[in-house]
Amino acid sequence: MTPRIDILMYHSISENPGPTNIAPDVFASQIKALAASGLPVLRMDDMVAQRAQGTLPPRSVVITFDDGFQDFADTAWPILSAHGLPAINYLPTQFLGGWGAFDPAGGKRAVMTMQSAKALCADGADMGCHTVSHADLTTLDARELAHELDHSRTVLQDGLDREIDHIAPPFGAVNRAVNAEIAKRFQTSVTTQLRPAKAGDPLTALPRIEMFYFGQARHWQGFLDGNMGYLQMRKLVRRIGRLRHVARR
Repeated sequence: MTPRIDILMYHSISENPGPTNIAPDVFASQIKALAASGLPVLRMDDMVAQRAQGTLPPRSVVITFDDGFQDFADTAWPILSAHGLPAINYLPTQFLGGWGAFDPAGGKRAVMTMQSAKALCADGADMGCHTVSHADLTTLDARELAHELDHSRTVLQDGLDREIDHIAPPFGAVNRAVNAEIAKRFQTSVTTQLRPAKAGDPLTALPRIEMFYFGQARHWQGFLDGNMGYLQMRKLVRRIGRLRHVARR
């Protein structure tokens, strides 16, 4: 049986509107159920190492956050820490210590400072790269792309005093050229493709599970129990929505 890795995707843990926000009580319920499931929750580094060694468990989980919002430090990390669970947050360096509005429906939200990110790392959290300006990397020329990847990685490595080996391209937007440049610099890259990851998936194109879809406890518990029906339905609905969007253009 090929090992399966459920890479969970979060953004903001807050009461704000929009699909990139999950209410704190819902998040707490999700994490409590995950901890109770007994599924091993791995750091991204550990997932990479175990995959290389062929020692991945039959099913495991990695918890990821995009955008570096301050509510990760204020709300999400205390909940995760209480259950002894690791997570990685992907930071857009231009916005550190400021405000981000990466999802217009979600409004402006505070982004953590480099000092906050470093303190979280000291407490066991991990940080990854989310580029400099949160740009769609597929729209950039070669020089701009190199800047977004290299400058953000350097800033984070200098500020956090650790290697930055993992990236989440904004919007999940990649193409062959972007993937090639990412592979030169990072061990892993996560996408917005909606499905569990398999041990054979390219490390620079790892799919994730959008946690906004699991706001209802019964759907989340069903997924933890191995029921894939709801996720498949959400995947189909999302695909239809994208096809309709393309047709209207």
